[in-house]
Amino acid sequence: MPNSISNQPHDLMSNEQDGENSCTAERVLIIGPVEYRTFLAQSGNLPQSTGAEFRELTAGFLAKHQPDLIVAPLLSLSFDILDVARRLETLGYRGRLRALTSPLPDVAAVEAEVRSYCPSIEFTLVIFPLQA
Repeated sequence: MPNSISNQPHDLMSNEQDGENSCTAERVLIIGPVEYRTFLAQSGNLPQSTGAEFRELTAGFLAKHQPDLIVAPLLSLSFDILDVARRLETLGYRGRLRALTSPLPDVAAVEAEVRSYCPSIEFTLVIFPLQA
């Protein structure tokens, strides 16, 4: 049975631990194709951000940019959020990861699955309503 609140949008910048919006002076890393990164950077919802392709996600890249928040699509042509989460956990990242998606039947199930594979990462889906 779908979760009745499953498609309520989460704030992209909120800290799940305290529920507060903490976008001041944050370093945001956007992972995905250039079109995706450009769209998010121009949306005005993020502070200064750095973009990267999934293949660029290395220990050296994380050390150089030291992101407080990482944003990626739930699904793309070449990776999905579980690929991103697993790589981040392997690289020692212990911060916030947000996956952007259109409405889903059961957001809680998707979040639980990613968290079960990568418990050291604070993972949340962010719902973007479908455009009419």
